[in-house]
Amino acid sequence: MCSSQFGLAFKFDMKTYLRIWSILSLIAFALPFKTNITQFGNCNGVLHEGEVYPVEITEVQYENEGGFVNTMHGNYVVRSVDTREKELLITIFHCPQTTTTGQCNSNGKTFIESLHCDQFKRDNSGIWYMISSAMSGSHCGETTGTFDMQAVTLRTEYLTKYITEDPPKGRYLLQMLFHKKSATTDDVDVRGCVSVEFDIL
Repeated sequence: MCSSQFGLAFKFDMKTYLRIWSILSLIAFALPFKTNITQFGNCNGVLHEGEVYPVEITEVQYENEGGFVNTMHGNYVVRSVDTREKELLITIFHCPQTTTTGQCNSNGKTFIESLHCDQFKRDNSGIWYMISSAMSGSHCGETTGTFDMQAVTLRTEYLTKYITEDPPKGRYLLQMLFHKKSATTDDVDVRGCVSVEFDIL
């Protein structure tokens, strides 16, 4: 009787163990690549000399965890009220493998996203959500002032719509330019522009 009970228990344990092992293996295989941010701030070369962004990042602190940075904290200033519907121009550059430093700004792919205020704040299907989810106020230009940004996190699932390389490894430069939706390419009426340089490992 004891042997039978022990045998049944052993079979159950082995079956459970194999099932757990299979699940863990699938999860491990499906885990996203790691991102390591090397630069986060306002875009360079967009405004004319002497101009400032109406919405601008003013301070950034990088959170280092195990040698990787994919989360930042900081401040941003909203200099003017503007609640008009915005358009987001997302441009992503895949840096040459031979380039480890310096600017990477050729052969970019641009995507256009129309964003009304509620979508910007609540829709987590795009890269803009790393910004909006961290903002502490004036998400859509309702008020002026200086606000905190808490836990700006670059998740790989935010990038799936924009990065097509397989595997998506290497160094990338991402620019998110927010401007008035009705603007033309000759007069973009820029509201703000965020630049993120990162590695996918």
